[in-house]
Amino acid sequence: MRRSPPASEPKRPGKGGGEAPTKLCPDCGSVVHASLRQCPDCGHLFPPPEPQIDPRASQLAILSTGRPEWVPVTRVSYSRHEKPGKPTSLRVDYASGLATHSEWVCLEHPGYPRRKAAAWWYERAPHLPLPQRVEEALACAGQLRWPAQIAVRPEGRFTRVVAARFAH
Repeated sequence: MRRSPPASEPKRPGKGGGEAPTKLCPDCGSVVHASLRQCPDCGHLFPPPEPQIDPRASQLAILSTGRPEWVPVTRVSYSRHEKPGKPTSLRVDYASGLATHSEWVCLEHPGYPRRKAAAWWYERAPHLPLPQRVEEALACAGQLRWPAQIAVRPEGRFTRVVAARFAH
């Protein structure tokens, strides 16, 4: 016996309209809500959902102390980053084992972001003039010093790069 979905389907919190998530019972063919673990018509037990796990291993502490953790840097890459409605920035990706930590250097932004970008640049290339545009920075990226370590702090699902240490 096949059941049709009820006329008034439940809505997900914060979502309006749309179809309720459903699945078919493999034993009796009933259409049931996706969250059910047992078919109400025949008692079929559905397997538990597969966990969604990030394939990258984190080196950060499980519980954040609020203090940054220093991690070694094995590779650095630079690219142009565009965000609609904002000036272009320089994206810097630091590889540390299996993890990648990113930061954005705001060379084309005004005010504090520009001053912070200038400090970042002079720490890595005191012998080079401060670029006005991301393209100029990318042209001399091969001359920038790489940090031996960076300090990262968990921030939601991502990390924030908060400091760098350079080898002498």
